[in-house]
Amino acid sequence: MLVNNFDYEMQITKSLPELAGKKKTLSYSPATQADENVINSYVPKPHADGTPIQPNELPSSLPAYLINLKPELRVDGVVVATGTPIVMGNKETFTMTFSGPGTNANDVIINDITSGQYLGIGLDLGRISPEQMTVIKTKLEATKTKLQNQDFTNLTKDVILGDLLYTTAMSYHAELGVMNHVSAKTMGAAAITLPSETIFSSELKVHSFFGTPLSVSPGGLAMDADRLISLVKALDGDKETPMQFMLYAGFISSSLEHDVPEKLLSTPENPAHGVSAVKALEIANDQGIPIYTIDTSNITTILPQLQLDGNTIADIQNAVNAGKVVTVSKTDIAFNGWTGCGYIIIDPNTGAGAYMISGGMNGAVIMTFIGALMVILGLFTLPAGIVLIAYGLGLLLACLSIYIGELTLQEKEDFLCALKVVLNAELVVIGLHSIHLLIHKIPKLIEIGILIEILNYASKIKKTFDMISCFKH
Repeated sequence: MLVNNFDYEMQITKSLPELAGKKKTLSYSPATQADENVINSYVPKPHADGTPIQPNELPSSLPAYLINLKPELRVDGVVVATGTPIVMGNKETFTMTFSGPGTNANDVIINDITSGQYLGIGLDLGRISPEQMTVIKTKLEATKTKLQNQDFTNLTKDVILGDLLYTTAMSYHAELGVMNHVSAKTMGAAAITLPSETIFSSELKVHSFFGTPLSVSPGGLAMDADRLISLVKALDGDKETPMQFMLYAGFISSSLEHDVPEKLLSTPENPAHGVSAVKALEIANDQGIPIYTIDTSNITTILPQLQLDGNTIADIQNAVNAGKVVTVSKTDIAFNGWTGCGYIIIDPNTGAGAYMISGGMNGAVIMTFIGALMVILGLFTLPAGIVLIAYGLGLLLACLSIYIGELTLQEKEDFLCALKVVLNAELVVIGLHSIHLLIHKIPKLIEIGILIEILNYASKIKKTFDMISCFKH
């Protein structure tokens, strides 16, 4: 459901089987031809000599007050719901309601979005299969071939930009699923992924005057893992094992929120930089900023020392009042144009947590030039604009091999063997049940995530195992 301040709404109900394996996007299109003409007037014209339009020719902003947009929800590229036109840059509320039988089945996910954003919505309904990722890869390869041949037939913003955002969200779920499977096997646990959801979106910076949007400019990309739910049971009945799994899975899920987009969207010339809760705390620690673990026993002492925005402090106080434990830096960090903080809210009884960055997002912000291109050109279909963002497909194709079963059975067994030793070493730390101590191990925990890169490069697997052969003996 999509609602804005004027109570206009767009609402649709779908069963999970109807959505399984299908691309889902929420985007905005010009409401009228006049609105499209305004956008087109700011886009550079194709060069007469056929040379590509350069990034510095793109507009740095658009006049939001002159442009009306209509929201469109698509499933596999087909518009299934359209909302009422709204001025670009206004706030809307996007709500996803999960309902069904059993524990954790009913849930309401609320996201504040800006009209003009583009959202790729990834669902993990238990497992992202290699076959599912193969289908995505095949689509991207077909699109890449058409672009290389300058064949723009049936190439729309959703085929290019929608695929880019959706694939990143699904890649996140796929890699997280691999890591959770390995850690559950290592810990002697059974872990089942319940319906989970992540949004990867282009963001907008809105410049307003007394609440009226005047202009919008690119705001990068954002990963928001709204709903990650696992059912975990120890095979030997140990009640501590599920807590250990949840702590480990939480840190890995937060690390992947910045790591997956960085891998998929970086080029040697234009590296993408992301920040998640785990990475923000790591950066703060490296910069010598104090890291606090706050609970009911010390909140009155530590909370007044925090130099953070009011919303973050209120969120921390509410969490501690609810019996949670919060880990947060004393001040914000500045990282590649982003200023804010990361904080972790843990339930001490279950190990489940929320890995937040300031602004209320349970995910990561990605600072990348590609995001600027997509924000400016993602509102319409134009051959020149399509060519500008086409090279992003090559980045995705280069990274998807991790999910499509390129390894032999023996290579997979060797990988699990090597990873198991490293995991066991880290579980000693997790077993301390101390979030404060665990924070100082974040860089080491990220090394576990790096090991998963072995799956990206099957041709280099032997060299990798030679390097870590000591773990196997």
